[in-house]
Amino acid sequence: MLFHPGTGRVWLASRDFSYRGEGDICEWDGERWIPREGRFPGGADFLFRTFVYDGNRDAVLCFGGYEWLKYFNETLEWKSGSWTLLHPQHSPSPRCFSVACWDPLRKKVVLFGGFDGKNYFNDTWEWD
Repeated sequence: MLFHPGTGRVWLASRDFSYRGEGDICEWDGERWIPREGRFPGGADFLFRTFVYDGNRDAVLCFGGYEWLKYFNETLEWKSGSWTLLHPQHSPSPRCFSVACWDPLRKKVVLFGGFDGKNYFNDTWEWD
């Protein structure tokens, strides 16, 4: 879940909106949840992903996740109504349950921690 300053709405990504199927994105407009178009690429609808607004790119970033005893370190970007799989040169190891925020002073996304089934991470990564 995240707040998107560009739309002024809260975003929720879920795998279990039974009325829409897997991998859905919805926005809260203050009165109701509004489904957004656009599915994760390649059916990549993992659980426990980390979502964050990127003010540099006016986009939503999605990192990591878990599905059936496997952990991921994919980075996805939502911009202009669709998801794109990004290929950063350096990336955190596969994990879920990370937390992230947009740092407006330094103009960077900051990601902290996570879990890979064995290890709890205490590391910090920046995306700029």
